[in-house]
Amino acid sequence: MKESIARELMMPKKNKILLSISTLRGGGAERVMSILANKLAKNGWDVQLLTYSNPAEKPFYKIDEDISLVQLDCLNQHKIKRIMSLAKRFLGLRNQIKKFHPDVILSFLDTNNILTLLSSVGLKIPVIVSERTNPKISPISNFKKIIRDWAYKKANCLVVQNKGIQEIFFADIGVKAEVIPNPIVIHPEVKWKGHQKEFITLGRLDEAKGYTYLIEAFSKIKDQHPDWVLKIFGNGKDKDKFKNQIRSLNMENRIFINPSINKPAEEISKSKIFVFSSLFEGMPNALMEAMAIGMPVISTDCDFGPSDLIKNNKNGLLVPIKNSEKLAEAMSRLAKDSNLQNSLGNAAAYSMKKYEINKVILLWENVFKKVMKENE
Repeated sequence: MKESIARELMMPKKNKILLSISTLRGGGAERVMSILANKLAKNGWDVQLLTYSNPAEKPFYKIDEDISLVQLDCLNQHKIKRIMSLAKRFLGLRNQIKKFHPDVILSFLDTNNILTLLSSVGLKIPVIVSERTNPKISPISNFKKIIRDWAYKKANCLVVQNKGIQEIFFADIGVKAEVIPNPIVIHPEVKWKGHQKEFITLGRLDEAKGYTYLIEAFSKIKDQHPDWVLKIFGNGKDKDKFKNQIRSLNMENRIFINPSINKPAEEISKSKIFVFSSLFEGMPNALMEAMAIGMPVISTDCDFGPSDLIKNNKNGLLVPIKNSEKLAEAMSRLAKDSNLQNSLGNAAAYSMKKYEINKVILLWENVFKKVMKENE
């Protein structure tokens, strides 16, 4: 017994981190949070992952058993009950912070970032907040923006995904954010095969993803490529709108909308070409994952993200946003040229190595340790 206690006392103390995000349903921020949580646990951190979902709700992405998952069951989008829901989140989060007493807290997404900063007031625990989309275009009310900007100045660190977003926050509120790109998990066994003549894309069914222009672009080249189809994987509020558009073009047998998938690399690897049509982004996970498996990609040159990842005609093709004509031209050009598909795909896979989780996690851990040391 004494020897066991002595061994425990000699073992280095685990750093404790609380990760906070509203839900773990499908989505880019949720995917990144799950990747970070799993890797931190593997690296020896004591990880608690907190959401506001019902405890019976299973996370969309796999969470390792070593992670303590806490789901506070206080989500409510009903307008009348929303204030009560926010109050429950605040109290539940603050109580959990006191109970777990982490060495550092990391929060994702603006509303949750504000709540996390308010919930930690007076507890002397460093808080890192992270924006996961383009703040200039992502919808936010003026009132919420005032609160967000005030709260972010109180954070120990703000983390963003690229220099474009960093410049926005510095210009708006004078905060110098740290830039950490999205991580990707590279599975060596999953490679682009491209057996099926398909254009494929992933992302929530929302106008912001530019699917109106993608559907229109495919309709322009359907006769040139009669044996090709377009597949869209995602869930979201504009599903019926896109289905109606497909129906109006009489393309139900050529364009297919399917539910979100939690292992995208395996699914997209079968298709010839990945097409990304967003109007704005933070840093697109789906595009990165397609490139990582050596898949030829076409993307809109939206703010921000794609131009950080793609050098036009080198490791992918870039086209203007909201331009179905240029998008159609790029899709047709790449569909006709198997040599170009292979060269772009090989270059894409090579360019994604710097975003591999083992490299990106070091950037996060450096930030964690820096704010922890400053808080001593």
